[in-house]
Amino acid sequence: MKQILLTLFLFILIISSVSALRITGESVKISIPFEPNYNLTKEFKVSNNDGFLAHYDIYPIHVKGADLRQYFKVIPARMENVNHGDGRDFQIQLTLPEKIDHPGISETWVKVKATKPGATGIIAVPSLAIRYIFFVLYPWPYVEWGLNAPHMNIDETTDITIKLNNLGEPTINSAKADIEIIELRNNKTITTLKTNTKTNILKRQQPELKTTFSSNGLKSGNYRAIATLYWDKNISTRQKDFKVGSINIDINDYTKLFEIDSINLFKLNLTSGWNDELKNVYAKFYVYDKDTNEELKSFKSLNIDLLPWETKLIDAYFDTSGLEKKEYNLLIELNFAGNIKKEEGIIKIDENINAVIVDEIPGPFSNMNLSGVFTMYNMMLLLLIIFVMTLSMGIIMMKSKNEKQIDPNVVNHVKKLRLQYNDEYIKVIMMKKGWDPKLIDKIIKKARK
Repeated sequence: MKQILLTLFLFILIISSVSALRITGESVKISIPFEPNYNLTKEFKVSNNDGFLAHYDIYPIHVKGADLRQYFKVIPARMENVNHGDGRDFQIQLTLPEKIDHPGISETWVKVKATKPGATGIIAVPSLAIRYIFFVLYPWPYVEWGLNAPHMNIDETTDITIKLNNLGEPTINSAKADIEIIELRNNKTITTLKTNTKTNILKRQQPELKTTFSSNGLKSGNYRAIATLYWDKNISTRQKDFKVGSINIDINDYTKLFEIDSINLFKLNLTSGWNDELKNVYAKFYVYDKDTNEELKSFKSLNIDLLPWETKLIDAYFDTSGLEKKEYNLLIELNFAGNIKKEEGIIKIDENINAVIVDEIPGPFSNMNLSGVFTMYNMMLLLLIIFVMTLSMGIIMMKSKNEKQIDPNVVNHVKKLRLQYNDEYIKVIMMKKGWDPKLIDKIIKKARK
């Protein structure tokens, strides 16, 4: 018990100190496109909420690319004796040189590190940093680009776009692209599209090449756009897969083995084939005798919503009471967006140890009417009520147990903490970790003696 409490207090101190240091300013992530002799001055403030007197050292560190630490000046670079609850202002002055011989991204952090005066041994102290990210243009022609081919539905029109970014010093004279559309089902080219042409693209400019694509007459399925970009004397390619959807849901799989004379959880795995949301999707199930084709049971699933292209499980409850141990025919009727999709299959009822069974079908449902009372909202509400009741009982029991006896190890540790921290700060930290305020007052009262 003593070791657990000591570990808990150490964890509290580490977490509280790391999260208590604050740096405020216009932004703590600064992106800078390099320009010769660039100057920038930013004001910041460091705030001490660590609960102890602190010193702060502020200095640049090299992270990536060119080492630019020499071009930073921090005023002041050190702050001493900053009390808990106080803050100090500081300034970062940046003066870049005429040239940096390292094209691409460079990164420098200005780190603020706390130290605790008079501390001995191992102590957790916080540190934070302000990020400076530089980009130096390439001296030769250099283009980054990306292809965007969005998902769509049949009989729709959309834009396929290419976004360019001239990251070189030279001007790009001309850029255009051809985009080939391939149906992946049979690896067949559907069409080849041509984008508009952009000319005289200056450094750091980000123009967009665009073309229009129509899915009229196409089948739903998977497609690929392959773009060939022509810029000046250069050629490069990118590709992007996309889907053309129809109002359809695929039935991927479903539960096929069930326990006899039990209420079994039936799971149906679905995937939407539509590029829009499908609401209030549900399924009806009919169980037939394989020999006579007589309908023996019927039941209904919960209602769910499917996001575009989403794969999701839908639950139902199958009561096998009155049915024999054997195979049965199953008919699934999936209802969505005014459509009904049917699928037939075989299920088996037996002594099945892998079946997921429940004590009863949740809620007062009729055989074919599981909507209404048995909604997802009511299920979540019931679970929330159970959780709150369980949590309340646990708190009451814990409080009762704590009030009967105060561990002397806790009192002794609080005594040591009071040598460095005030009572109010100790109380706040203990409350954050779930201690009862009245019990904390009793512990602190004992620690004062």
